[in-house]
Amino acid sequence: MNKIKLLKFVVFEGFDGSGKSTYSHMLYEYYKNILSESANIAYEAFPGNKPNTFGEYIYI
Repeated sequence: MNKIKLLKFVVFEGFDGSGKSTYSHMLYEYYKNILSESANIAYEAFPGNKPNTFGEYIYI
């Protein structure tokens, strides 16, 4: 039987200085610590429409 991978994409929204980066990094550390070494966890933060970043595609 094939194993299905479940992917999650979490977004934090809020005003400047509201703690989005802090809470997103805390969530990343939490999952990194409780999941096995084989788990593939990525942490990305994009501050806006910067060239050659993921944000460039969000703000089309």
